[in-house]
Amino acid sequence: MQFSGIINGKALKGPADQLLKGLGHESSVVGVARIYSDIASSFVIDNADAQHASLIEDLGMQCFITDTVMTNSQKSAKLCEALIPLCFPEVSI
Repeated sequence: MQFSGIINGKALKGPADQLLKGLGHESSVVGVARIYSDIASSFVIDNADAQHASLIEDLGMQCFITDTVMTNSQKSAKLCEALIPLCFPEVSI
């Protein structure tokens, strides 16, 4: 499973969007998904990029859409609750 650090074409933190552009990649969740499509079977994107889910699935990855921005401990816990069953289906929370 891979996360995109890009939301709405911008890096959530750091220069990732500029690095992607500088290396000739699209600065979007689809651009990041293309990079990982050969090694990742699933991809997590933020609600803000939900409109791109079908393009990511066309790359052969299962796409999970959720709130990925962890601005407080409650949001962090909610993201963990959403992803643990996806990564470890045998674990129940």
